[in-house]
Amino acid sequence: MNLSSAKPEKPTDAERHRRSSPTVTNSEVRSATCHLADDFRFDAAHASHEDLSIDSLQRRLQTLSTASIDRAEMLGLLVRAVSGVTNAIWVGIAQTENAESIEIVSEHHRLASQNLALSHSTFLPTIQKTFETNTAQVAFLTPLSVLCIPISANATDAECISLVLELPARDVEPFLLVGQLAAACVQRFDDRCTLRETDWQADATAAIAELLAEMASATDLADAHLIAANRIADFLNAESVVLGSCRPYSVDRDSVAVSHGRARIEGISSTTKVDQGAATAKLITAAMSESLVRYDSLGESSTDFRVDRSETGLMQLAHQSLAESTKVGRIVSYPLVTSKGTVVGVWMASFAAETPANSGSHRFAETVTPYLADGLSGARRSSEGVVARSRRKISVAGSLVRPSILVAGMLIGAAAMIVPVPHRIECPTILQPTSQRFATAPHTGILKMAHVRPGDHVKQGQVLAEMDGVELELKHADLSAQRERAIKRVDVQRTLRDPSATQIASLEVTQLTAQLDLIAHQRDHLKITADVDGIVLQGDWHDARGAMVHVGDVLMQVAPLDTLRAELEVPERDVSYVQPGQSVRLAIDGNPLDTLSGKVDNLRPMSEIRNSRNVFLAEVILQNDGNRLRPGMRGTTKITADHRPLGWVMFHHAWESVYGSFR
Repeated sequence: MNLSSAKPEKPTDAERHRRSSPTVTNSEVRSATCHLADDFRFDAAHASHEDLSIDSLQRRLQTLSTASIDRAEMLGLLVRAVSGVTNAIWVGIAQTENAESIEIVSEHHRLASQNLALSHSTFLPTIQKTFETNTAQVAFLTPLSVLCIPISANATDAECISLVLELPARDVEPFLLVGQLAAACVQRFDDRCTLRETDWQADATAAIAELLAEMASATDLADAHLIAANRIADFLNAESVVLGSCRPYSVDRDSVAVSHGRARIEGISSTTKVDQGAATAKLITAAMSESLVRYDSLGESSTDFRVDRSETGLMQLAHQSLAESTKVGRIVSYPLVTSKGTVVGVWMASFAAETPANSGSHRFAETVTPYLADGLSGARRSSEGVVARSRRKISVAGSLVRPSILVAGMLIGAAAMIVPVPHRIECPTILQPTSQRFATAPHTGILKMAHVRPGDHVKQGQVLAEMDGVELELKHADLSAQRERAIKRVDVQRTLRDPSATQIASLEVTQLTAQLDLIAHQRDHLKITADVDGIVLQGDWHDARGAMVHVGDVLMQVAPLDTLRAELEVPERDVSYVQPGQSVRLAIDGNPLDTLSGKVDNLRPMSEIRNSRNVFLAEVILQNDGNRLRPGMRGTTKITADHRPLGWVMFHHAWESVYGSFR
């Protein structure tokens, strides 16, 4: 049932007390279980006729977690067990997908609590808080106590177990322990179900693969039907499995029985020869035809008839007659529909009355049916006599004209080999700038700031980086003071009429003046600018502020983008066919559909080693319209050399290799 998340307009005293009650986390519950495991007992006021020990409860939950039942039945037994052990007023399993719409998937009420008018809205806020925090929650709503313990916290399917009890004291630790054990039981049950599902899928896949392999190795069509029937019967543990065929037809036909006739028995498990005229065979044929009719008119992919059912399903009279005649408890039939939607037959399995219904068997049957249909359809086509005779006639007719066709083909091929075609040489290519400018440090000092990074477009005269001028200012002030003192010494020596001392002082003034001019020049060139318009290729100093650089150090590399040079790596064995002026077509790896045209401008006379290959570099100047190209891009270039015969173009490399090996 879906529960509304609306709350009462005016909170009651119990609700206000619940909001102020403490929250119990999973870690607190686990720490409490250490000393509760040995002496867990409930008081006499809440004891029932059942054994209330932890060991007994654990044994019961262990049995539930390993039981071969469906999940809904397991949850129903679980809440009853928890209710019986704890004597709780209400025990339920809540489930949610978004913590707002909560569904109670299983619950159990105590008859004695009906006079308390207990409703879901009483404990719904506590359940919501459990889903929001994924921790155990306790709310005291006098005289009731609500406990919620999370089971799983999946984003799409969260669950918790809730208990509502009447406790004279707020001693909830034993009941929290019970909730934790119940949650662990559900988790163990889910884990075992997942493991069983995985094992079943592996077994089913292996069985289907083995079935198809054995069918492929069958000697004839009858052997393939017998192998399929025996293997399916063994896997399903069925009394018998029957395979039947019908005239292939599309699934959109109106009537199977009328338009396509009756099905025909092709193979029965553990039976090497089938008597089509026997009474049982006629009943089997009628039941298979009935299954095809149900599939065509009702869209039923299977017909499942059970003797123990009180009512017979629609269009199952033939199945009922067959079950009564063969004394079986259940008959299931599946139309054989290929992957292309063509009905080619039907197969049927019968089970003894004492064999329980198994959902895994039905799933295997639905899984194996399309593979079985395709396998039997292929085997039937390969064994058809008419088709084989037609193939032989075509083969005989072809053998008469084969020599003339062969001669004509050889003449046409020889003529094609001498047709002249362009000889194209494929070369790996990399784009390089046609020219480069280097921005260097004007003097030794500290780099103050870098204004651009690699990849930035710059204009001529744009500031790329700045040097720190603080040291120059200090040095300039120091030299200025020294120069003033030197000038004063010149005046003093002139007054003393000492020519030699005056000359020395004058030279010192000249030297200091030259140093000041140098400092002034360095101050005027603190900003490093770009010489040309282009793009910054190298030099990322953005995060190196305050670094010491020396005069002449390359700070950045700037290259213009209006033209680029494509370097074509011509293989050594093809270099003799390449000449300047030959046309080329270049495709960049990043955009192979957009090709560029050009001509070979230069072929370097000396080879180079590129990627462990000896190559000769051919250069092609490309106009970079729209600045789509960047230095460093790679691609493939095809050089159009002279026209050569098609045979020479296709086989000259192989011929050169063979000739070179025998030379």
